[in-house]
Amino acid sequence: MEINQNNIELFWKFVTERQDIYYKRFILKQEKPWSNDRIFQEWKFCNIFRKYDTGTQFLIQEIIEKIDDRNDLLLNMIIYRIFNRIETTKIIGNVSYKNFDIEDIKQKLKKHKEKGNKIFTNAFLMTGVNFTDLKDIKDKIDLYCWSIEKIKPTIPELVEILQNSNGKNLQNFFLRLIQFKGIGNFLSHVICSDVLHKEKFGSFTENWCYFGRGAEKGINLIFNNIKKNKYLEAIEYLQKEQKMYFKKFNLDFKYCENSEIGLFDIENSLCEFSKYYKIKEGTGRARLKFEGI
Repeated sequence: MEINQNNIELFWKFVTERQDIYYKRFILKQEKPWSNDRIFQEWKFCNIFRKYDTGTQFLIQEIIEKIDDRNDLLLNMIIYRIFNRIETTKIIGNVSYKNFDIEDIKQKLKKHKEKGNKIFTNAFLMTGVNFTDLKDIKDKIDLYCWSIEKIKPTIPELVEILQNSNGKNLQNFFLRLIQFKGIGNFLSHVICSDVLHKEKFGSFTENWCYFGRGAEKGINLIFNNIKKNKYLEAIEYLQKEQKMYFKKFNLDFKYCENSEIGLFDIENSLCEFSKYYKIKEGTGRARLKFEGI
């Protein structure tokens, strides 16, 4: 693979700077500014380790760490990611697989909405599939609940796939998830990433990950004329050689919990890097402003 030396250096500098912001803010608890880079000062970028993002921290602390039954756990994880909003999940509460009541969820959400509250996130659309054959369902809450209701009976099957994949990668789990209406590639990828936290479903080898359009853009910035069938190999290369590049470019990357950047986090970093690059080059902008720095 032919590498664009300028862009691969910029990529690792981006990764290091974004991690520095997290480290200064939450580990050292320093006062802002946490970066002198105007792009980081103005725009929001996800953490290098997605487990440190606010939404994932909520998932870990309030769902994964509090639910032991695997059927209950996976059902609640999927519901959380479908709505992708902390306040919405708090309204729903942690649900039971055996005593699941979709009508109760609908009523809670509709009452919450009637009070002027938001149900869905503005960050990005998690459900990447159109419900074109469900035009008779007009209400968005009803539509999302319809999707959850269709997934619920298959939860034991999904748990079994995870258990049978123990020690291997999550590709089979991903391929099953994307078969559900309303669960697109990106949402399935996020749920796969969530499964890696705390090893409630086993310990998985990160030798596969889904790559979205943002990550593809990042890959093409770093690897010249790369073919799509080499994208996973490119992500694997970056993951494997991360410490070599930090040393080569004299970068002091702050590893937290002695954890290297995994394949899923490299994929996410490539997506975030593509946003950073277009802002830097004046060819585009990110979606969310950052008011913290």
